[in-house]
Amino acid sequence: MSHPIADSRPRSSLRAISLLSGSMFAQFALQFAYQLALAKWYGAGFEMDAFSAAQTIPMVVATILVGSLQYAFVPVFIQRREQLGPAAAWEFAGNIGLILIPGVALLSLMGCLAAEPIIRLLFPGYSAPQIELTVSLFRIMVWLTWTISVTAFFQTVLQAAQIYGPAAVGPFLGTLVTFVASWLTYSAWGIHGIAWSTVGGALVSLVWQAPLYCRNARHRLRIDDGTRHMWLMLLPLFLGAAIYKLDPLLDRYFASELTTGSVSQLSYASRLMAAFLTLTTNGLAMVVFPVLVVHAASGDREHLKVEVGHALQFLVFLLLPLCLALGWYPIPIVRDLFERGRFTSVDTLIVADLLLLYLGVLIGGSVGEILSKTFYALGDSRTPTAVRIGGFVIGAGLKLWWGTTYGLRGLVWATSCYYLLIALLDWMLLNRRVGRIPLREVWDSAAKCAAAALAALGVASLILLADFRGVTVLAGGVGGVVYLVVTAALHESISARIVRGMWSRIAS
Repeated sequence: MSHPIADSRPRSSLRAISLLSGSMFAQFALQFAYQLALAKWYGAGFEMDAFSAAQTIPMVVATILVGSLQYAFVPVFIQRREQLGPAAAWEFAGNIGLILIPGVALLSLMGCLAAEPIIRLLFPGYSAPQIELTVSLFRIMVWLTWTISVTAFFQTVLQAAQIYGPAAVGPFLGTLVTFVASWLTYSAWGIHGIAWSTVGGALVSLVWQAPLYCRNARHRLRIDDGTRHMWLMLLPLFLGAAIYKLDPLLDRYFASELTTGSVSQLSYASRLMAAFLTLTTNGLAMVVFPVLVVHAASGDREHLKVEVGHALQFLVFLLLPLCLALGWYPIPIVRDLFERGRFTSVDTLIVADLLLLYLGVLIGGSVGEILSKTFYALGDSRTPTAVRIGGFVIGAGLKLWWGTTYGLRGLVWATSCYYLLIALLDWMLLNRRVGRIPLREVWDSAAKCAAAALAALGVASLILLADFRGVTVLAGGVGGVVYLVVTAALHESISARIVRGMWSRIAS
């Protein structure tokens, strides 16, 4: 039986946001455990350098191919659903799937066949043994391009239909399979077992989300007005992404010419920050974007601005305590997570330093994600694309300058600076486009959240004095409870709604 198609009433559901954010937090915890295991098994050495390089390429390519798809797909899907009915919307989805799914598979095959020249081009500082190992791993992990791209497409379709359950469970299930399979295979197959496990977990996540799409989509290849409109919207996004999404590859290109372990250390810090960024932003943005599209399509600018303000308020609620914790205790966090086995105390200090410098990415990336989605909801893909291309060009110049002078620290600091610049430009241009976005509730929430976060950090500091393995997990858990209680006591609106929802479920 097909999943009922969600209605299109404008709403930003706290329940849906909580479902996705809660699922992403569970995935986030599991990813931490997985990264901990990798750090113990391989540290920041030769094999992890090769693995990080081989993994980065397909992930960047997949992001370029489909990372912007939702911005062009969702508005067209919703427009067709509203004007022509659900059947026309799902026929459009099936049409895009018939083009994208085999096309990306062919691209992955081409990458597998051209593995050696690709690796030699992108990692010029690697020695011959490093090149050989990276090439063999890349021939396995290049298929992440297909699995990640197709999974992202399925998620985009279900997001447009406002069906959030599979998107909440799929990534967690895929990460779980990757973790368990890696644990079972690393001793026998080594780093190649980790590579196969990563691809296998991504495939499980894809298969989990496929049934709803397959049952609802109507597959008939036809280039109609909706398809042409989507590709016209997607073209500038794709061309822009082909430039500014190359940032991780640029970092690793420079890092490959530094000391052995530099690529691994950079990857540990960037993966941690990417996980935090996913935790704070993805669930929120996934729920808010269709609502913004509906407001924009109806010409209701006032409600659109209110929705943006509400999203920023929720972002402040999530982001502020996290930034304070990462800024206050980067060394205990990294030491507790990674320092065991082949991950040394020197690695801890370097990764913790990089994590602190990455805070600009967390702040700028989170805010920029919400603001850019507002432009896309308005049908404007050129402005955010131009902003990101300009930011990347500035960032690349800073990386070349600061990376040469300060090494890894210079690369990361340059990244943070240009992410913050992008968020600032997004904010200025969006206010000019739609009028002043109301921030009164955002500032009120920020003051209450800051007070609660300081109280939570005070309690966490006392717990951290115990200094035993896993103490940061305990401190983080207790601090989170204190934060929620204090914000609710201060009548912070989002916290109060969360507490009321939890209490009603307990009571029922």
